[in-house]
Amino acid sequence: MSTPIDQRADHRLPSGTEWDYWLAAHSQHPVTQDETDLFLTLTEMREGERVADFGCGTGEWTRALAGAGVQAHGFDFAGHAIRRARLDGPADDYTRWDIDADSRVPSPLRAKVDVITFRDSFQWLRPDVIARAFEHWLRPGGRIHIRDNTPPGLSCCPTGGTPEGVRWPHPPVDARFRRGLSVPEFSDVRWGAWTAHAESTDTATTLLVRPRDPRRN
Repeated sequence: MSTPIDQRADHRLPSGTEWDYWLAAHSQHPVTQDETDLFLTLTEMREGERVADFGCGTGEWTRALAGAGVQAHGFDFAGHAIRRARLDGPADDYTRWDIDADSRVPSPLRAKVDVITFRDSFQWLRPDVIARAFEHWLRPGGRIHIRDNTPPGLSCCPTGGTPEGVRWPHPPVDARFRRGLSVPEFSDVRWGAWTAHAESTDTATTLLVRPRDPRRN
């Protein structure tokens, strides 16, 4: 039986060039200190651990993690976005990589990482790609961190306008870029021996996925 994420797999997604045009005209959702602190708390980051930021865009989240002392490396398939990210951070912290199309794994992932983070990017990747991330690029005991800045319960920008009390600084008008994670899609993150813990606020949902404790059913 197909899952909500599987059912989304055939939908047309923006190309790297289209994302470059979009990012040239729009800002990513701003990173707050509370968001960074929640990441550190949920992932229980330890000194020396490494993080891969999948779908890093222009690098706001990668830089925020680096500023918090995390060894973070950003990956994105949009060339202009990576160039912009390198203007504001060390070039060695960013790699252009089309995870869907390029079978060559970049060197920062060959040694595997301790945490993979998807900030407003999980919903743009194919299920088989996400499964590879879970299975092949994490060290033993690794964690998956997923952040969706779409208000909980909404799968895209609300057609009737932003609900009262919900902060949405850049509502996407172009339908190609209106894609958040719905509640069923968050609930569907359970590949094999993994377990998930969600933290929700009025403006975002954050999910931490880690290996299931074999001592529990």
